[in-house]
Amino acid sequence: MKLGIYHAVFAGHSFKRFLHIQKVCKMSASDDALEYIRHYYRVPAFKGAKIKYQGQDGVIRGGTSSYLLVKLDGDKTNIKCHPTWEIEYLENGGVQ
Repeated sequence: MKLGIYHAVFAGHSFKRFLHIQKVCKMSASDDALEYIRHYYRVPAFKGAKIKYQGQDGVIRGGTSSYLLVKLDGDKTNIKCHPTWEIEYLENGGVQ
């Protein structure tokens, strides 16, 4: 098991976020980003969860840094969305 400390920089302030113990099978960077988003923003951001972004239906495909990667219905590519700006989580927790 590996012990790591995550740091975040937000609005010019640096601070320790939390201690995280990784399991033997490592999570992907996308999973780590979603875990950070869930913890920091306190939102039910899980891969596969249905959302509504600016009035359009979509699905969370992953995360990068502190943004969600979302595929909107009818689009071919993912877009980056802030986890609290103009987004509605349609399922409580989504697919874990």
